[in-house]
Formats: sequence, structure tokens, C-alpha cells
Amino acid sequence: MKDVFLLLLILFPTLLFSKDEKSKFFLKVWDDSEFTVVFDNKAYSTPTTKFKLNKVNPGKHRLKIIKDIKGPMGYSAREILFKGSIHIPPSSRVIAKINRHNDLVIVNIIPLKKNMRDSLEKDKRKNVISAIELKKLMSDIEKNKYESDKLQAAKDVIDNNQIKSNQLVDIIALFGFESSKIEFAKYAYPKVINKNQFHKVYDAFIKNNTIKELKQFVKEYHEKHKIDKDEQN
Repeated sequence: MKDVFLLLLILFPTLLFSKDEKSKFFLKVWDDSEFTVVFDNKAYSTPTTKFKLNKVNPGKHRLKIIKDIKGPMGYSAREILFKGSIHIPPSSRVIAKINRHNDLVIVNIIPLKKNMRDSLEKDKRKNVISAIELKKLMSDIEKNKYESDKLQAAKDVIDNNQIKSNQLVDIIALFGFESSKIEFAKYAYPKVINKNQFHKVYDAFIKNNTIKELKQFVKEYHEKHKIDKDEQN
């Protein structure tokens, strides 16, 4: 009886979570250099530039990221980039990165279950500005005398809502300065729900340099939040 009890204690963490609740964890370092990982006291000693761990139980986990620093004459030293904890939600693909300041940054959390993804998408679309709301909000923004106040009022709108590309074009037209237009476009971009239509926003700008700057911002945004092909499986 005692042996059975011990076996259950050993298996309990595995039995506690169903296969559907387990998550995937992906990790990189900001400069794509090699590193090793200790996850919940288990060492993954083979250096890698992309760490992937499947079937991770949801909850709090201990994490240590180690990098070998090569010096002169073949000498190498071990540097701990990060030592702390990470929370893994159930049924999710968690993508993380160690930034240049050795902070652990969660880049993205993607639900693995289709119904969870659909629910997340529905929640986003609930906050999309309607045509009637947009007209009133634009009127409120225009009431501000100074450009800086208009810009802040527009940002306040975006803080609490999702927006479509064509709606963003309408709001950008309220600003008189190109600098204000691009500042707001960058600020609003993460809240745009149809980014595949964002090319419409470029037409709201006059100067080619401004369009080029905005395109570079969009490119860097997607690079920062990208999901590698091996992270989609």
C-alpha cells in the first residue's frame, strides 16, 4: 500500500493536467546567441539559439538561462543571463525572449485550442469602434484647439478600443502636422485589427520619408512579435 502511495505522489504532477491543458514554451536571446537552460532543476546542456519545450504543465516554473562567454586563449566563463520564475498558462504557446538588459520578456501567448483562439478574437472585436462612435470621437478630438491636445485625445480613444485601418485613416486626417500623424499611426498600430489592410494608411501621408519611416516601424514591429515556423508546430 505504501508503494502505491509513493507511486501516486511521483505521478501526481503528470496526472493532474490533461494532455489538452499542457503548453509549449519557446525562448530566444535578443542577439540570437547560443545559451543553455535549466527548467525546473532539469538541465538542458546542449547550447542552442532557439529553445523549445513541449508538454509543459501550466503554472509557475523555475527558469535559469546560462551563456558561455569565450575569452582570450580559449578561456570561457559562464554568465547567468536570467534566474527567476515564469508562469505558463494552460493550453498555450508561450514565446519569450531575453532582452539586452537580461530581462525575461513574454513576446506572445497564443492559445492552442481553436475555441480559445476564437474566443480571444471575439473579445478583441467587441471593442472595435463603430461608425457612429467614430463620428462622435472624431468630433471630440477636433474640439481641441492645440495639436498636442488632439493627439492626446486620439491616444485616449485608442487605449480603450480596437480600430480598423480605414478608421485610422479618418483620425489621422484630423492632424495638421506630419509628425503628429506618424506618431499616432505608430501608437495605434498594435490596436489595428485588420493589419493586412494597413497599406491604406500610407496614403494618408504626403512625404515619402514619413511613409518610409512608418513602413520600417511596421517591419520592426512584426520582427519583434514574429513567430518562427518551428514555433507554430
